[in-house]
Amino acid sequence: MNWIFVFTGGTKFEPQIAKNFIENAGEKIDCVAADSGLELFENFSQFFSSRFELKKILGDWDSISNREKLNSYPKKIIENHKTDKDFTDTELALDWAHKNADDKKIALFGAGGGERIDHLIAVFDLFSTSLRPDVWVCGAQTIYFLPCGFYA
Repeated sequence: MNWIFVFTGGTKFEPQIAKNFIENAGEKIDCVAADSGLELFENFSQFFSSRFELKKILGDWDSISNREKLNSYPKKIIENHKTDKDFTDTELALDWAHKNADDKKIALFGAGGGERIDHLIAVFDLFSTSLRPDVWVCGAQTIYFLPCGFYA
């Protein structure tokens, strides 16, 4: 199965938590990082070496710890957004992933980790929209989208 990984901000967690999931995700994985999700991407990319290919970095940069990190990436993959916008950075990243998915599944990494109720509700609500990921890996738990009529 081919995947696009969407890395977002929120509570950071160690990459080894998702080791089994990622080891079964394929050799090369396309990725998009939203704002401080770039930091989570870098942690995962370092842990899993060259399996990830960063295709897009986007955001309003209100949560990244060091905006200078962006200087080490090609300008053509960076998409800047204003802080006053209609969609969250996570929604923008998921939209990009869906537009570029072809036959790939989408996994969301981060996005709060469930520690902030406002982030938890916002991301959980995404499962009722067309932006929903197939899987949400949020640290202590992994949430799978199961379509109507599907039995696990």
